[in-house]
Amino acid sequence: MSKIKEKDITCPGEEDDLGEFIAARVSFFTATTSVKEMEAACLLQAMYWVRLQGFQQVEFEIDAKSVADAVRCNGVDVTEFGQLVDLCKMVLAEDKNFMVIFVRRQTNVVAYFIARASRLYASPTEFNIALSYTITPSKSMKDPEVIISTSGVFKLGFFSFDNSTNRYVGICYNHIPVQTVIWVANRDKPLKDSSGTVKISDDGNLVVLNGQEQILWSSSVTNSVANAIAQLLDSGNLVLTDNNNGENLWESFQHPSNAFMETMKIKTDAKTGKKVC
Repeated sequence: MSKIKEKDITCPGEEDDLGEFIAARVSFFTATTSVKEMEAACLLQAMYWVRLQGFQQVEFEIDAKSVADAVRCNGVDVTEFGQLVDLCKMVLAEDKNFMVIFVRRQTNVVAYFIARASRLYASPTEFNIALSYTITPSKSMKDPEVIISTSGVFKLGFFSFDNSTNRYVGICYNHIPVQTVIWVANRDKPLKDSSGTVKISDDGNLVVLNGQEQILWSSSVTNSVANAIAQLLDSGNLVLTDNNNGENLWESFQHPSNAFMETMKIKTDAKTGKKVC
């Protein structure tokens, strides 16, 4: 059984049966939202997030008693808070193995700073935190998840351009408020919804799949590798590596799309005569 703990009003975190911290998701809400509305919205986002990850039996631990009581009660509340609670109830009705539990605990230091930052930089945009920096044969990345570079400079994830509902997989700066994309994988074949997945295929390629498991983009490495991993470096380079010997099989710097990065180098392919990065 997995446990989902709300660290505070903006950051649900995920632990396994042994209490090991697995992942977290941070959501920022508008400054006009009341505290209990934020708590209810965060619980709802946690439920949706867990659904996307495919967990079957989950305890949602929340330290907001008003939300926990409202979710368990049968009363009618027509306020915005009541509407959020009703959505939580709908999820609980559909997923019988989901349970909301009230726990009394003291906010930790990390949660304090996240809550403080969310008040200073309130935004309706939701961000995800990935606690690993790689995609492996056993660990894929689903929309809206991200992976980040070791020092948190860049992130690889799903996004949409302005005035478009299409979804793309790309690399962006992680801490710049304005979306700044430096590389896009599926530019020619965007996803039409949020069902996308990035994974390591059976032949060792990094691929972007839609909800029907159709390949929209591939690294197209010809040599099959059984244990490939993809890692986002602090240079902004996404690298596909043979985990057995450390050999680089493919890298995004060799296929630039949106930006020329400082550490890119232009050279000439001796066989084809073409200039590559």
